[in-house]
Amino acid sequence: MADESPLDHRHLDTTLAWEGSMATQSGRAKRPSLKIQLAIALFGWQWRADWQAWCPPGWPRHEVINPPYGDKLHALQQHGGAGYGSSGSMDSRGRPVIPDYRYDPEATEILWRWLHAQPGIQSIRFVPLPIPPDSLQGVRPWRCEIVAEPARVVTGEGHFHREALCYAVLALATTHAASVG
Repeated sequence: MADESPLDHRHLDTTLAWEGSMATQSGRAKRPSLKIQLAIALFGWQWRADWQAWCPPGWPRHEVINPPYGDKLHALQQHGGAGYGSSGSMDSRGRPVIPDYRYDPEATEILWRWLHAQPGIQSIRFVPLPIPPDSLQGVRPWRCEIVAEPARVVTGEGHFHREALCYAVLALATTHAASVG
């Protein structure tokens, strides 16, 4: 399934700048992956040229020599990069790594906590979709439906529950940001 969901308008300039730099390298713009879209829309991650990486708010400047590990850890824990009691991920250069909310159960738990902290959520349900004829045996797609307030329903579809949840949460975050802004 392609990452076709819209991005949160508050961080669109940063995303487009990043896509623009990718366009000059590859000849065409590329939409950020689902995990990057979630990190941007839900937690405010931004492309930082000094780190050459996506970073959460509060991430120290690269020019700071040996920034305290606690500063990095705090930024990851506060902005979707690590679950409670978890250290989060950094690569060999000390740059933050966005967790894969779709495949990593601990990262999916971060989405569940974000979702349950949102006001007006009335229900969340998963609906099995028909199995496509070309599907592998036993692989059933799912739809996640989130009802927020009586008149607002967002959905996401995926090859499994967690993927459907990711797309539905992204839809909720981006439609909420568009209605607020």
